[in-house]
Amino acid sequence: MRYPSLDECWDIVAAHLSKKGVSEQSISSFNHFIQQSFPRAIYRVFQLETLLGVDLSTKFSAKIVNVVQKKPILLNNDINCPVPENLRATAENAKLLKSSLVAPVYVSLELTLNGRVELVSNLLLCYMPIMIGSELTKDLHTKLTIVDDGYFLISGNPKVIIAQETKIDQAVIVTGNRCVFKSKHVKQAWWLEKNEINSVDLVSKFGRCRLALVFAFYDFKLTKIWPLECRVETEEALFSNSPEECSHKFKSVFPKSTTVDLSFLFGQNDRVYLLQLSYMALTLTKNPELFDRDHLKNKRIEMSSQLLMKIADKALHRVSQSFLKRMVHFIEKNPNKKMARGVQRALDSRVVTEAFFYSLSTGNWPSSTCAGLETGVAQARSAYNFASILAQARKIHSGDDKRSIIGQRETRGDHRGFLSPFDTQEGRACGTSKALCVLTTVSLEFDGKVILQCLNEIQHVKFAKEIYPQKLGLIFVNGVIVRQTESAVDTEKVMRHLLQYRRCGIIDHHVSILQRKDNLFVRTDGGRLLRPLFVVENLHRHLNTSLRKISEQTFEELLQSGIIEFVDTDEEDTKQVATSFASITRTCELCEIHPSLILSLNTNYATLFPCHNQGPRITYQLAMSKQAMSQIGVDYYNNMQTRTHSLLYTQKPLAISKVNQVEGFPKGSGLNCVVLIACYQGYNVEDSIVMSKSFIERGGFRMLDQKTFHYAGSETVSNVSAKAPWKKYDTEKFSALDDDGLPCPNKVLQADHCIIAKHTYDDNEEKMDTSVLAKEKKGTISRVIFGHGLRRKKSSLQEESVKVNITTYETRTVIVGDKMASKHAQKGTVARIEPDENMPFNLEGIRPDIILNPACK
Repeated sequence: MRYPSLDECWDIVAAHLSKKGVSEQSISSFNHFIQQSFPRAIYRVFQLETLLGVDLSTKFSAKIVNVVQKKPILLNNDINCPVPENLRATAENAKLLKSSLVAPVYVSLELTLNGRVELVSNLLLCYMPIMIGSELTKDLHTKLTIVDDGYFLISGNPKVIIAQETKIDQAVIVTGNRCVFKSKHVKQAWWLEKNEINSVDLVSKFGRCRLALVFAFYDFKLTKIWPLECRVETEEALFSNSPEECSHKFKSVFPKSTTVDLSFLFGQNDRVYLLQLSYMALTLTKNPELFDRDHLKNKRIEMSSQLLMKIADKALHRVSQSFLKRMVHFIEKNPNKKMARGVQRALDSRVVTEAFFYSLSTGNWPSSTCAGLETGVAQARSAYNFASILAQARKIHSGDDKRSIIGQRETRGDHRGFLSPFDTQEGRACGTSKALCVLTTVSLEFDGKVILQCLNEIQHVKFAKEIYPQKLGLIFVNGVIVRQTESAVDTEKVMRHLLQYRRCGIIDHHVSILQRKDNLFVRTDGGRLLRPLFVVENLHRHLNTSLRKISEQTFEELLQSGIIEFVDTDEEDTKQVATSFASITRTCELCEIHPSLILSLNTNYATLFPCHNQGPRITYQLAMSKQAMSQIGVDYYNNMQTRTHSLLYTQKPLAISKVNQVEGFPKGSGLNCVVLIACYQGYNVEDSIVMSKSFIERGGFRMLDQKTFHYAGSETVSNVSAKAPWKKYDTEKFSALDDDGLPCPNKVLQADHCIIAKHTYDDNEEKMDTSVLAKEKKGTISRVIFGHGLRRKKSSLQEESVKVNITTYETRTVIVGDKMASKHAQKGTVARIEPDENMPFNLEGIRPDIILNPACK
């Protein structure tokens, strides 16, 4: 048996990266949103019922019976410019036309009024922004680089959603004297708390009552109630308190309740949750393990699906309530007309659309923890270079950078393989901005009922007929007790059975299965960080029996055959993981795929020999690589960003990492220079450097500066004002403009030339010149795009408007004061540009391009 070499393992990783890209976790989450989460929310919210008439004898109901997402289109938010039918709704065209890439969502409504049913189809609910690279754009978008997906286009501006770190839900958490179980279906906070007689109270911000009253109300079996003090209280409460008294005291904790209802605690009124309460009370009183809030197993990552659902839930609730009020008003005013005639006005498509656009444009997001807004959730996609885009696509925001909390910033052992220790920001945000490792992904939500069906199918295991929380062998699904085995051997069999189901693909590969203290814990919730590892047992079986090499199979094939599996940090804590094939022992269940996978993509791409450099130096280099210029983007001709800088004549580095060789990564990122480490007449003291003038004239560090001028308004674009007496500037300022008031491509604009000629009318109906000078937009005209249409307004008065995009470019050379940096974070500023004849040379006559001070840090 021969283990695969490191190169063979890396070939598997490289092929997977080039196929999936770096935004695979964001795209998968958005696909889950458009295919499952968003349609379910629409069906759930639009279940409306009300009573009409003076005597409330007329019943009206409305529900959505079908949801359809159409093909993506280009939408102009400000001006309704007509888009040619043959123009495809691609990312390139959306950038050129400064449009938004959206998909119309249509619904079918079923209206019922006193038994009379009407069906209304093809009603526009909203325009939903589309993520580039998702299922809706797979036939419209071709990836040009490995980072060319995973973003939205709002008015032509690329926007990305930054993953947010949050606390775990649906888990029994003990902190001090409290035991908490938070469910996403319950908004009101509650907890269990020990009292003075070592029993347990049920507490919320409104009040407290004895937990025994809840058990007494449901006449719960006494042998299942723990701790013993709570059991004694329950037995006394059965004789001394009536159900009405229990309900009255329960209402002091939950004022909106009318009786003792478990849905206020767990979101469902099921007696099985009485066992959960007993287990929580027992856990609280038996000195449990301390809860570590900074451990990765106690955190969840909110991706685009969870974050967009926060917007959708609030917006859908608003539009449904508004729809109900308007329909009631229409029916009462027009009782004899068909209800379908009032639906078009009642269903306002702008509510949900504007909610999506507002959050993605501003970054202000509805917060689930407070009444305010979270800021910075959506950000403008970085336009600096490839490294900055790569880092932004794999970024996670955690904690609050304004608070000096060490725990949220430190590098921990449970981060190994999941979060990179080096890829973080400097200064105040250090540690709160983290980056995913190379193959780390985020789990999607999986239906926990499938796990229950799998447990019911197991025939060779004896399950207990009744569950007792004080005994071992408990099986938890998302923190809730669902079964109990009769022995530790049976628990081991159940775990092996579920693991086999996961490795065969019967249940989702993102499901977490682990055994701790003879109890089995299964988690199917979304937001858990996962990383792939070799399964040693299946790897050995494959190497001994299969004629096909590991390197000949794709990552997906190895995952489907169970040779590779995804594990989260909680499951990894219960298993022994070998760091390499040479360190595999009999007790090792898992093995690392490649040693470089514990670092982030940006660390492997931007830094050379990170294992031979200090950690802080790597962090400094990563920060500077995100600000540096790299090679010209492959879509530079369609670039309509406000300003971008690209390096001309880039070269392939003499020393590159394996990640640089992956398809989709840029081949050139800088220049290979001849560097002399020496002092030069005091001109390169400290962080200053001396650069050769001849090197600059040969094209060294020459740069392309692209700029875009954008105008949208109702003013008249024309060159009439160039020769009119009321002109604002001299006639020569309009020399680069044609008769239509727009510049001609390939002409050169100076800073004091007009880039667009236009005029408007003042209060006295006299023409007034409003032409604009080029200023910082100076350069050679590359492209001019013009469109016109009606300005979008809520009022009926719409005015004719125009939309203009003008792109210019110019080249720039190195000047004194420019900042340079090497691959190992030795940064410096150009202090002097020295003629070539004054530069030192060696015996072979080689002259340096840069002179660097030996004391440079």
